[in-house]
Amino acid sequence: QWNLSLRLAQTLNVVFCVMMYSGGMPVLYPIGLLYCIVAYWLDRWCLLRGSRRPPQYTQEIQQVSMHFLPWAAFLHVLLTAWTFGNQALFPSRWSVLLPLGEAIFGVDEARYDEVMEMYRSGAATSVTMDFVAARLLDFAREGTWLLMLIFLACAAYYAVYYLWLLVLRPFLQPVMMLMVECMTRACPSCCCARGSGEQHEEMPYEEATKVMERKGMTASYHLFKNQAYREATKALQHTEQRVRASSTCDKSPTCDKTPTCDKSPTDSSVSPTLLA
Repeated sequence: QWNLSLRLAQTLNVVFCVMMYSGGMPVLYPIGLLYCIVAYWLDRWCLLRGSRRPPQYTQEIQQVSMHFLPWAAFLHVLLTAWTFGNQALFPSRWSVLLPLGEAIFGVDEARYDEVMEMYRSGAATSVTMDFVAARLLDFAREGTWLLMLIFLACAAYYAVYYLWLLVLRPFLQPVMMLMVECMTRACPSCCCARGSGEQHEEMPYEEATKVMERKGMTASYHLFKNQAYREATKALQHTEQRVRASSTCDKSPTCDKTPTCDKSPTDSSVSPTLLA
């Protein structure tokens, strides 16, 4: 049995690990590339050669997985800035964004020197919020200022997104739908109109049916008129005729048990049972 959810979870696990730690360990990039190549060919072989036919999946699991990928980029920026901001590994001077970092992370340069000196001397060993704030202030150095801007942009985006999704959307979405409806009625040709501003010409049913048939579209709910089910409808109708003839013959004492002739069903001969 091909377990799509398990394979997708394993792949996302590898992708997240590569994206998170590749800033400090660039060797993870070729490792991740090698994993993708090997996993593609092995999964393809297992799916086509060694697994049963999988069930009909929807696109929901793929959409949920795609929503996780921006978090991998966000964590990549965070861990990369944390690594390159370490002054024991990559010393650099403060950039012009130092006042912005002090305002956002809630620690000034004097407090930063005090906290870092406590950890260098061994007076503090556990990780505290003061240490985290001091390390975040290292993002404002010349070696990581661009990563700091990207980190702040991603953090602001996710804050607004989840604020809208969890708090504002249930209250504001009906208001927005009402505004769009009002704009649509006031200006049918504007971009807010339904159908992306397209004007659909109304036509009679018979003419619309002919247009759909010319385009190869099914214009009826009748099974026999659907090209994909026409042969199946013939087979079902043929079986139904044979069963009825056999039942009638069994009830008649004078029946000679001669098979009835096979008739191909026509459009009008399809029983109502097949249309249900």
